[in-house]
Amino acid sequence: MILIDQEKNYRVVVKENFASIRTSTETKYYTIIESQGEIENSGYCVLNNVYVNEGMEGPFEARFSQSPIEPWYSRRI
Repeated sequence: MILIDQEKNYRVVVKENFASIRTSTETKYYTIIESQGEIENSGYCVLNNVYVNEGMEGPFEARFSQSPIEPWYSRRI
């Protein structure tokens, strides 16, 4: 899926396991470690970036995969 904002400042490309965000000056690449639902070309898109220190990928992935993450929009209040 390719998303382009109305002002054409950003171009977001989402594939199965990575996403890239391109501005007029740079492109950044991100690994998708969890996703829910489908991206639509309307409304808002939220991509949370969690920095992991080099060499700590294994412990992070082990902890992340063990903790169930419930999206804020599905919680009952």
